[in-house]
Amino acid sequence: MHPSGGKVTAMGKRLFFALLLTIGACQAKQRTMLVVQVDSNMDVPTQLNKVDVAITVNGITKHWPYSLISDYKLPLHVGVVEASDGAGDITIVASGYLDPNSTAIVSETAIVGFVEGDSMELKLYLASECIAKACDQNKTCTMGGNCRETTRQPSELTPFVSATAAAAGGSSGSGGNVGAGGNFGTGGSGSSGPLPIDATAFGQKYKLADNEISGWTQGSASDSFWAGTDLFGGIDGAGSAYMDRGFRQGMIQNLNGPDSQSCVLRAMDFGTGDKATAMYAYAQANFITNSIAIPTYDSSTAIGDAEISGLTAFAHFGESYFEVRLIGLGDQRTTCTECSAAQTFLDHLKKKAN
Repeated sequence: MHPSGGKVTAMGKRLFFALLLTIGACQAKQRTMLVVQVDSNMDVPTQLNKVDVAITVNGITKHWPYSLISDYKLPLHVGVVEASDGAGDITIVASGYLDPNSTAIVSETAIVGFVEGDSMELKLYLASECIAKACDQNKTCTMGGNCRETTRQPSELTPFVSATAAAAGGSSGSGGNVGAGGNFGTGGSGSSGPLPIDATAFGQKYKLADNEISGWTQGSASDSFWAGTDLFGGIDGAGSAYMDRGFRQGMIQNLNGPDSQSCVLRAMDFGTGDKATAMYAYAQANFITNSIAIPTYDSSTAIGDAEISGLTAFAHFGESYFEVRLIGLGDQRTTCTECSAAQTFLDHLKKKAN
């Protein structure tokens, strides 16, 4: 069973508009960004196998978990972009876990502001010496087991240059936003692969034009298209399965077709072919109830899930992973009368991916 119905949510829509505003602002001045580096002296995976980065702005906290077992390596780099001037201070907490522990074994906290017009780097360290160590109020444990003030001064940040992350084996992101209104997200994060392209550009790459596939046009509702990095907002909170496996950015498009049919198209960037393949393998094992072949495609690349109301096709091409949910086709579990339609959609996406 697929994790969600696939409608673009209002939250996803708001983030999309925030991304557009950020891009517009960048044309007038240099982008204001904070890149959070998280490193540790603990052994992976025997002492540490998951890192959670929590960002709080205006009293709203969001979490981004990263598995160190197969998806990511230290140091992690997480990019946060200011969506509007004067976003104020934000609180960032990096926490380390040793699953199946539900409680963090170590963490470091920083309260920090943006340096207007600059891209700066904040370094957090999950030190083994900080395990079970308590610091005084308004202080946090860091490298060497030392307690320091949680508030970081601008002079403690260092200018961020993308080559720094590349040399360290990491990749930075730039899609997230922090603004006075409280909407924010993280950009791409990880330990390998190219720097992520802009989420809006990624969305436009895979967005289907009206009648690009004959008879199919984008829905008229204002939330029929979403592109961004906050997948939790884009698919009704069911984003953890994707985020845990390296999702960086994506798009969701709602389309209307002939005979009252509809389609929810999802395209997601995972940064590397291996991660996109891993996401596809996870979908095969967890999302599919009645598997069915898609014409001309080997099951190692694409497969369908036949449903009472239609068909969902899953595929991966290069660094990207795709889901095409076709609704209103009737029961496809016995005879897949619309597998050819799924094939047509995948053919278009494969061409765009190459």
